[in-house]
Amino acid sequence: MADAQIEAWRATDRSDTEYLGVMEFQDKTGEWHNFEVLLVPDDRLVFGGACNAGFLESGFMRLDGALWAFALQELEEELQAYYDEGPEAAPRLICNARM
Repeated sequence: MADAQIEAWRATDRSDTEYLGVMEFQDKTGEWHNFEVLLVPDDRLVFGGACNAGFLESGFMRLDGALWAFALQELEEELQAYYDEGPEAAPRLICNARM
């Protein structure tokens, strides 16, 4: 993955987000992947997982003016490509080292 697409770990206030639910899919090897998805209004879809320490963000995809409902499908397609073909096949995802 290109260095420009890897973000450093940091604490971020996500109190302005809307919880959209869980995205679950199976990659081509048969492994299941689950991500909780948050909407940062007018900006991005954030994906990761919740734990007792808070939400652990794995990455995000900018909305780029798209309606979040359409972008949600694109996010699933990008994540599927990421796991099936590798990070270079998912250019819209901005990920951290957790991925």
